[in-house]
Amino acid sequence: MTPLIFMKLLQRRSLSDRTARKIRCGVSLISCYAAGVFLGTSILDLFPNVRGKFTKFLRSKLIDSEFPLPEFIIVIGLFLMLFIEQTVLTFREAKKHEVRALLPEVAESDQEELEYSSSSHERITPDTAIKSSIHSFMLLLALSLHSVFEGLAIGLETNKSVLFQIFAAVALHKCILAFSLGVNFIQSKLSTSAIFKSNILFCITSPVGITIGVLVNSFVSKSAEGAVVDGTLQGLAAGTFLYVIFFEIIPFEFGTQEGQPNRLLRALFLFVGYATICGIILMQKF
Repeated sequence: MTPLIFMKLLQRRSLSDRTARKIRCGVSLISCYAAGVFLGTSILDLFPNVRGKFTKFLRSKLIDSEFPLPEFIIVIGLFLMLFIEQTVLTFREAKKHEVRALLPEVAESDQEELEYSSSSHERITPDTAIKSSIHSFMLLLALSLHSVFEGLAIGLETNKSVLFQIFAAVALHKCILAFSLGVNFIQSKLSTSAIFKSNILFCITSPVGITIGVLVNSFVSKSAEGAVVDGTLQGLAAGTFLYVIFFEIIPFEFGTQEGQPNRLLRALFLFVGYATICGIILMQKF
């Protein structure tokens, strides 16, 4: 909920324009940092996990294949999000055309003016808003799925010393992801109640994963079929990460928009987010 505080500060009338610009600048930089976190999570964390799961499955079945199955699953996750988004937008546009067909031409013209000239500095159209909401929902699903698997890693571990190290790294990782997810919710213009409910859902995912890991320890950790199911779900989550990163966050933050901070500074924060995940993974390995 911390990112929501920044936006509440922006809505206070006592803030000067200069202060508001500084806060928007900070939120933009944090958003770039979040994109780096998501990029590092997908490339450095999920990708190797998916490859390892499928390698384990193929070796157990004595299958020798050069087809890049992990990469295929990851791209399927990207296309899955694309089709879900476009399907929702298609039905929404069809409904909008049906409503406009019943309105006089003058009323239609007035509504278009209200939609596309409501704010000179925000420039958020209904289509942009609903696309951002879809992105945020899919990102929540991807992060929740990823958190479940992190919980599984804790629940499946039997060595106490290793368990503590994994728990510390996962806790730090999830704190960063939770803050990054909150920034994404704010950028998507979600309501406060929707953000609160999404936070509750995200908070319970790791405990759910830990519980599942404890209950199905003998199946998930040793079965090849369990490994391929695990790898498939993580691959789809990784594809969702890539879609949100390259189709929403980066185009929005590095586009030609007024009031944005220095481009090089945004690029630096993007790299710092990526480097943060590198450090967390190094902690897990050593």
